[in-house]
Amino acid sequence: MTPQTTRFAFRLKYVTKNAFDRRALSAGVVLLPKGRMPRGGWPVISWAHGVVGLADQCAPSRVGAAAYPGFELYLANWMR
Repeated sequence: MTPQTTRFAFRLKYVTKNAFDRRALSAGVVLLPKGRMPRGGWPVISWAHGVVGLADQCAPSRVGAAAYPGFELYLANWMR
């Protein structure tokens, strides 16, 4: 589901390394704001969700960012 403050949301998967230096599949979300892209493109913000848990079932890319109380406020600020 695309949060109200965004125009598009894309889930992506990538390969990284785990705590044991082994290959691991990971996922993330790219959110694009509503409105016209500014000259030079959109700024990029990277948010690590470690404060809400590190297990797979905690990942916003899996459960949706709306599952975290208050996240919509952060997101609305970032999208501005």
